[in-house]
Amino acid sequence: MSAQPILYTFRRCPYAIRARMALRYAGIEYEHREVILRDRPSEMMAISPKGTVPVLQLSNGEVLEESLDIMLWCSPEEWLVGDWKELVEVNDGKFKDNLDRYKYSNRFDDVEKPEVHRNEVLNILAQYEQRLGKSLFFCGDELTLADVALAPFVRQFANTDMAWFKVQNLPNVQRWLEEILASELFTECMEKHEQWQSPMTQDDPNPLAEAIISDQPAQPAKLAEPAEMSKARQEMVEQQLLPRGISDPRVISAMSTTPRHLFLPQEAWSEAYRDHPLAIESGQTISQPFIVAMMSELLSPLQASAKVMEIGTGCGYQTAVLVALGYEVHSIERIASLSHGARKTLGEIDSLPSELLVGDGMMGNPAGAPYDAIISTACARRVPKAWIDQVVEGGLIITPVKRFGGKQYLMRYTKRGSNLLKEDLGLVRFVPLLSGVDES
Repeated sequence: MSAQPILYTFRRCPYAIRARMALRYAGIEYEHREVILRDRPSEMMAISPKGTVPVLQLSNGEVLEESLDIMLWCSPEEWLVGDWKELVEVNDGKFKDNLDRYKYSNRFDDVEKPEVHRNEVLNILAQYEQRLGKSLFFCGDELTLADVALAPFVRQFANTDMAWFKVQNLPNVQRWLEEILASELFTECMEKHEQWQSPMTQDDPNPLAEAIISDQPAQPAKLAEPAEMSKARQEMVEQQLLPRGISDPRVISAMSTTPRHLFLPQEAWSEAYRDHPLAIESGQTISQPFIVAMMSELLSPLQASAKVMEIGTGCGYQTAVLVALGYEVHSIERIASLSHGARKTLGEIDSLPSELLVGDGMMGNPAGAPYDAIISTACARRVPKAWIDQVVEGGLIITPVKRFGGKQYLMRYTKRGSNLLKEDLGLVRFVPLLSGVDES
């Protein structure tokens, strides 16, 4: 038995987040085992057959299978104040139920209008707003269990449509959430970890993987993946990416775990991991895997939490890779039907970005500016001025550009004052960047 407790966890699961925050606040050291729920380690299943995270195995062999039990085990007495039980009961009940039906509406047969469930959550947040107008935190002016138990779920709700959330009349809730998310307690708990490998399976491929999966525990059928798709994706990495110089471990991890086939109709799955672009609806394409990896790696100078605007959501594959890299992604698509389809797929694999917008990509998104980088999956004749205005000083613009003679070149620009320093990265082929919005 380990001298330290062992925590089986998944980085973005809100239940796991609050358990990690409580453990860190209490100063308890533990062995961190990052798991993929569709590939649960046998060690975890042996002690917790329900197969969800978090699971904490204590040094005496005792197993805590619920996040609240973990929090109560390690919380100091001063954390257990006020009406925390009632707050957690509402959060884990009505709030979470409506959040799921809003964010993952495609998983529920009884959901016709997701906004109905969004409004139910908003009603609860309105109550929080009044309460947080009287004190800095839920149970006074100090952080307690109630705040840590609720914040990951409010964060998940906000991230479903950040632009919408920011314009709601919730200044106290927004202030409270921003303070917690900016704290060392939260940021240190959100550090990325490689997938934990059982000593019995360490020779298996892809030790870098961090899955892009749902933080909802009970969807095994939807998370299952045909073995031939997993094999094809690994071969794509080994035969197409690594030999061409893709070396950033984060990019390799993202490409190894993002299911490209799910962004295509099932009849095209056999082609999903081939070394070429593929046609999708509305005359658009899903980019060649190597191009997606290369463009993602061109963002490597950025911090993991950087704010990135993607021009051209398309089917959402590049978006999912950017989300897997940990960026705060804001993606805009001019074709409404493509954007809606991307939202559905990204929601199914729990890779929704901070924003999915329907709009004119040439104009960027001034309301969300500034961005640390702008990455375009459509070819412009020149870099639009709106993009230059909306990227920060020292920020990056990565886009294909069409030159005289009709050839396209992938370019990386760095903003320096009123100038753009440019790097020419070679010939490519993308669909053209068009203005306007297609709502048909």
